[in-house]
Amino acid sequence: MKNVLIIAFVFFGIHSVHAAKKTVESEITEVTVYPVGAMVNREASVYIPAGNQFIVFSGLTYSVDANTIQISGNGDFEIVSVKYELFYPFEKLKPKGIQSIEDSLKMYADKRYLLESEDAALNEEKQLILANKKLSSDKTSLSVSQLDAMVKYYRTQLGSISKEKLRNQNERVKVITEEKRLRSTLVGMNQYKYEQEGRIVVETSAKAGVKAQFEFSYYTHLAGWFPKYNIKAKTGDSNLDVDYHALVTQTTGVDWNKVDLVLATTRPNYNNEKPELHPWYLDYYNEYYKRGARSDAPVMYEMTAKESDMGMVAAMNSPVPTEQFVKGGKAIYSSGNQIMNALNTSYRIKNKYSVLSNNSRKQVFINSIEIPAEFNHYAVPSMDKEAFLTASISDWGQYDLIPGQATLFYNNTYVGKTYIFSNTTDDTLQISLGRDQGVILSHEKMKDLCTTKKIGGNTRKNYVYEISIRNTNKKDITVVVKDRIPVSKRNDIIVTVNGVDGADFDKETGILTWKIELPANGKKTVSFGYEVKYPKDKQVNL
Repeated sequence: MKNVLIIAFVFFGIHSVHAAKKTVESEITEVTVYPVGAMVNREASVYIPAGNQFIVFSGLTYSVDANTIQISGNGDFEIVSVKYELFYPFEKLKPKGIQSIEDSLKMYADKRYLLESEDAALNEEKQLILANKKLSSDKTSLSVSQLDAMVKYYRTQLGSISKEKLRNQNERVKVITEEKRLRSTLVGMNQYKYEQEGRIVVETSAKAGVKAQFEFSYYTHLAGWFPKYNIKAKTGDSNLDVDYHALVTQTTGVDWNKVDLVLATTRPNYNNEKPELHPWYLDYYNEYYKRGARSDAPVMYEMTAKESDMGMVAAMNSPVPTEQFVKGGKAIYSSGNQIMNALNTSYRIKNKYSVLSNNSRKQVFINSIEIPAEFNHYAVPSMDKEAFLTASISDWGQYDLIPGQATLFYNNTYVGKTYIFSNTTDDTLQISLGRDQGVILSHEKMKDLCTTKKIGGNTRKNYVYEISIRNTNKKDITVVVKDRIPVSKRNDIIVTVNGVDGADFDKETGILTWKIELPANGKKTVSFGYEVKYPKDKQVNL
């Protein structure tokens, strides 16, 4: 037995002009789907006679990237050359459905012709009867009995003709209606005459007849997948249950019927050449370089600002009742098979799936993961009077989550949607689980303590704020509360902090952070104050 492997794409070389062609059907066995594109693996078996033979693997997608074709043969023969080509099946063999409709249209056309001829004959017959009636009336006067007989005759004949014409008209309407329907169907089907299919033609050479096994693969860009998460939290649980799904689509023109799927997180269309670092020469600033884009800027997988806003708004507007959560331990995986290497992570799907070539989204289950999380409440009372339940995942990079939409559930109740921003560089991934209406917030300016004074050439303004947090839940909670003190970037605007009531204060950003433990039905009040001094002839955005 002999294995022959040809990697990538090889054009026809010199071959026998007398080699015969044999068309073979192959079967899709496995598809590796990337976020953009897919690698399709096929198998086929065929008997190869002695001598040179062209094996034509037909019925492939027209979107094959010829440079990615890999083919191997198992048997005592040689692969002489490999060629990929486009083929128009309609030109060689008209689809049976189209031929059937065209035959029906011919039948109805013949029937319509006969009905139109019959109608013309009835009109002629009617005209002859009317002409005979006129001739009869021009003769000598008729007796009463003769006149009565003539009236009955014409009534019978003309009535019969009218009935036949009505029947003829109704049948013609049915025929014409059916012809229109068939023509409309045919217009839609005739688009296939412009469709293409791909074919791989392999020239083989064998000393004797042999049964050969072929395996080949190729890349197509007309497929892809993106993640969909179901995130579930339960009262008293220390973990998030994350169901990891993929939405797979493809428009290759060939259905994938009950195939093995592998979902990869890498992007094969990206430039895989390592970056080269060149010297950075300083020069005077030029506006042109500000407008231009750097050619060596890295390409990142990220969502648009609009998508981000939509995801976050949906989660922020979802109320969530909450109870006490505790820190979790080790992550637990169930189902699915995760394959990791130095370049990407792939998921080999346990069950076979069928994905039709109609651009519809096929939901594929990847994995269920129990992820340890720390649950806290997050509040910014100056911006929103409700707190948000958040789950913080430490060392989240180990789960290899890629950015995607997530549906949130609390105690098996739908609470909204959010977006997993897993392309962040932060060590901790935070997921908003929605609003907790059991936490009541207030943010008030203490007017009695706020003053404005003009001393010398300066204006001095003092501000004092008070924040109240009440936990009306039946369990203890932890609330992270944030506010801010303005930061000056000018020497003549001076900000003096008068008190932060135990908050962590970031002097660079002015952000205040309190981490407050609140018992059930407990209440906590904190306050902070600051003074801003600036020239009295100026206005400051306070």
